[in-house]
Amino acid sequence: MVKVHKRFTCIFVASLLMGHLSLTLAAPKGNSGDISECGVITEPGAYQLEQDLPGRNGLLPNGNCIVIQANSVVLDLGDYSITGQGNGAGVTDGSLSFSNLEVRNGTISGFGDALDLSNSTGSVVEKIKAFSNSLDGISLGPQGVTRFNIARENDRGIVMTCPASAIGNSAWDNNSEDFYLIDEQLCNLSDGLNSFGSSGG
Repeated sequence: MVKVHKRFTCIFVASLLMGHLSLTLAAPKGNSGDISECGVITEPGAYQLEQDLPGRNGLLPNGNCIVIQANSVVLDLGDYSITGQGNGAGVTDGSLSFSNLEVRNGTISGFGDALDLSNSTGSVVEKIKAFSNSLDGISLGPQGVTRFNIARENDRGIVMTCPASAIGNSAWDNNSEDFYLIDEQLCNLSDGLNSFGSSGG
């Protein structure tokens, strides 16, 4: 049984975009939604995890947990953890372009990509711990902002498309790159107080 909250509507829909039956997570405009299962966010709004994921229903069939398919979404992990099974992404834009996405306050591990918003613009990622993922820890598209994140034991730690802003991040013990910039000539991150390649900053 899917847990339904007073301020939060959960319905099953056949999502042609994702190619499988998935749980759609929708918060009424201007309100917040509590998330207790993996699923697809299709409406703008503020969302917060209320427990570690995956929940009772498990991961989505492709290995993803939270797929954001709307602009102006704020997702607070509430200091909970999202844990994968070696593929998919913990939080992703599903390879589509959205804007003004924010993800913060939690741990994502055991996926292909921990947090992949590489197709979206102007995303903000703050206080995320991304570790032990087989591909990227945190990956953002242009005009992204990373603040006070930790990425370790991934293939690449933090990947950003310039122009971008990175402040107070730490990345170490990643296999190929701790910090990787796409279109690096468009970035100037010299004063961001980041720590890359050290043993924990």
